[in-house]
Amino acid sequence: MHHTHVSHTPSSSTSPSHLALAFFLTAGFMGIEAVAGWISGSLALLADAGHMLTDAASLGIAWGAILFGKKTADHARSFGYRRVEVLAAWINGLSLVAIAFFICIEAVRRFMVPVAIEPRIMLGTAVIGLFVNIIAFRILHAGQNNINVKAALMHVAGDILGSLAAIAAAIVISLTGFMAIDPILSLLVAAIIGWSAWDILKRTTHILLEGSPDGFNPAPIAKRLVDAVPGIAGVHHVHAWSITPETPILTLHVRLCEGGDMQESLAAAKHILEHEFGFAHTVIQPETQDCMETRCVADLSA
Repeated sequence: MHHTHVSHTPSSSTSPSHLALAFFLTAGFMGIEAVAGWISGSLALLADAGHMLTDAASLGIAWGAILFGKKTADHARSFGYRRVEVLAAWINGLSLVAIAFFICIEAVRRFMVPVAIEPRIMLGTAVIGLFVNIIAFRILHAGQNNINVKAALMHVAGDILGSLAAIAAAIVISLTGFMAIDPILSLLVAAIIGWSAWDILKRTTHILLEGSPDGFNPAPIAKRLVDAVPGIAGVHHVHAWSITPETPILTLHVRLCEGGDMQESLAAAKHILEHEFGFAHTVIQPETQDCMETRCVADLSA
């Protein structure tokens, strides 16, 4: 039998110490690259340094969000603080948009007023930056299933593209003297960064607006429960959302059959919801009569 399974990712294996290491690595090289970009006159290097500045901030935010998210639940936050990770990812998505916008504006200025570039300094710095970014990327890659870490990872991936663009621009300028290649490649990097930002913003906004998890369809869930649990006659008022992509939550009402064992039916339903549909946290309201909710809907399984 085939039935819908909610898509959710496993917990991140990236530890706070990994994020901290990537943060200090990125922040340390950012200053070097900014100075080199100013001396060489390269927009590609300056754009990449600006991106690395926001990368350091994004890694710091992601690091803090994971630490903060480990706080235990309390009366004010009964589900805990894991949603902070989604909020951090949303902020990082906005910063990616700002970076792409800044690079585009500066590239247009460079087209209008060309700037002399020292390709040797540009090339050497970009090559070192590429290795630094690759190391940071490898550190974070294990935790990309976590949307917070993925947002930080997209920042670092953008830096890798920026370094590659700076290397290519330096080589072209050295061989041909074609200065316009610097802003041209910078625009390409900005477009890729903007595309990544859109994906992060779309996913995090959906979660923050209590959107249903990917792949969620209440009808197959209701049918499966009615078919598999003899004590359940109908299912309605099905709602699903996520604290984080790794933590989907489901609430529903079940109409019980007369004479059935309520505890046995609820236990069987919870087992199916967790092991077949991926909902580790469920709230099931049992009913033996008509639903008392004002806006209650008919059974989905009817």
